[in-house]
Amino acid sequence: MVDNWPTLRPVHAGVLSHISRIASHPKNTLTERVRLVYVSISCFISKTLVKWLNARGGIMMASDVWKEYESNEISHSVAHHLTAIHELMGDLGYARVSDVARALEITRGSASLTLKALKARGLVVEDHNKFLKLSEDGRRIVDSILAKRAVVRKFLNEVLKLDEHQAEVDACKVEHLLSAQTGGQLLHFVRFLLSDDPTARQFLSEFWSRLDQDEEWQWPVQDVDQLFNLESQ
Repeated sequence: MVDNWPTLRPVHAGVLSHISRIASHPKNTLTERVRLVYVSISCFISKTLVKWLNARGGIMMASDVWKEYESNEISHSVAHHLTAIHELMGDLGYARVSDVARALEITRGSASLTLKALKARGLVVEDHNKFLKLSEDGRRIVDSILAKRAVVRKFLNEVLKLDEHQAEVDACKVEHLLSAQTGGQLLHFVRFLLSDDPTARQFLSEFWSRLDQDEEWQWPVQDVDQLFNLESQ
């Protein structure tokens, strides 16, 4: 028996009674009765299936996805401010608010507001001379961002054959959004694809050959299902 399947017996009587009333109602034609019975049964099955999937953690609604997005540890702006401090420390040996603003090409006031929030969160530390540095937590986040950026950039450039600029731009867009699990799995995938393994080499050769032959996708695509229509491949 499937585990976590919701108990249906208590609702059987009510559902059957409802369907019986629809099927025997004198004002409904035979066609209407069949249609209404079908709709009632379909709704019952759909609701039951959703309850079961939710109980098993097997379905995620759009609102749940957005909650995950909103709960992300850092935003795109925060990621850039933290990495800017990291890069300035490497290039100059120090970082000030004005340096961060210049590096990100934003106003000093805008940089100051964001950095103030980052200091409050304990991600950035400022000494009495107004020099900035990353805290241990801030450095951990930057290390994670840079690692995932490198993995995505390598995948886009060396596997999907995007030019270096586009690969860098797209990697920068998603680096802070990928989970550690996704980043790790993608790293394993890229390392395998770019290894000397004969299977990987054969796969990439075939894939690149198809890239050269297939027409470029025109976005947006109205029928999402056709994206994965393997019959046309």
